Amino acid sequence: MEFPTWLAFALISPFFLAIVHVLDSYCVDVVFDRPWVGIITSAFAMLIALPFLAIGLIFTGVSPMSAEPIGLCVLSGFVFMASQFLYFKVLSVTESGIVAAYWNMLPLFPRLSSYE
Repeated sequence: MEFPTWLAFALISPFFLAIVHVLDSYCVDVVFDRPWVGIITSAFAMLIALPFLAIGLIFTGVSPMSAEPIGLCVLSGFVFMASQFLYFKVLSVTESGIVAAYWNMLPLFPRLSSYE
């Protein structure tokens, strides 16, 4: 019987996510002066990338979206930035293993909150 590829990816994913948590913890403890510095750098990267994306839309001929999907995208971006702020803040006060355990519980929360 052959080992399924999807199972290998499912087992490798938590390993790489743990490495990310340890590296983020190192950055918060040693590299960054304040935990929110990582969020500021990603915001600047976004501001640099947006004009290039707009220019790309002009040359590809893609029709623009309505305001509602754009607003939802912007809102989800702000929610993601808030989650990253809280993530780095928590890493500054606790161990990365504890954060990784809670992080792996995230897929459970929407399912529990949608249960009727």
